[in-house]
Amino acid sequence: MHNLFVLKKHLGIAALFIALLSFNICCTGGYSRIPEKFYPEEIIKAVKPDKNYIYWAFCRWPADKDTIIYSRGKRPNGLKLDPPLLGTLYQGCMPAWCFNYVITVKDGRTTFITTKENFGKFLGTIENLEEAVLLATATQDLGIDENNRKGGAYMTTANGYNLHLMHYTSCPESRESVLIKIDKDKGILQKTKLDAYYKGKDCIVY
Repeated sequence: MHNLFVLKKHLGIAALFIALLSFNICCTGGYSRIPEKFYPEEIIKAVKPDKNYIYWAFCRWPADKDTIIYSRGKRPNGLKLDPPLLGTLYQGCMPAWCFNYVITVKDGRTTFITTKENFGKFLGTIENLEEAVLLATATQDLGIDENNRKGGAYMTTANGYNLHLMHYTSCPESRESVLIKIDKDKGILQKTKLDAYYKGKDCIVY
């Protein structure tokens, strides 16, 4: 009986070791670390929108001196940056509130893109890593962990990208690895939560 107990114990430890090893391989094998400073305000510059706009800009609300983060094309005279106050794109600025949005101008029509769904349509075909990261982080509320590959890595596939990104919780603080599979034409094909690779006991108060 004692020998059977010891055997079961060793088998359990071996199974746990294999599971952890498999998770580590899936998160690192064949993957490259996402470059540093892959922030939305920087990688937005690599975007090639779905349409040929005469002007578009990536902005922040509420307006301040830096409200236009990046723009392309000639801004029409009299164009006002006054988006609907229902933005869900990169919400933040706790304990206050802010969000990002895109304004586009085409054929004399001005459009505000303030939701996750419309932002995905604005990106259109995913043509580079920057667009893949923007699509995943903006529409799935995920971030990049610059200190751990399980929350900040990518792999180029035959028709898109696989990303390991971070789902962050502030209370209690935790970081969870999430796999996002992206097809360049179809968008996000799969979102899979893998495992929490960091669990703290404290709450981060903003």
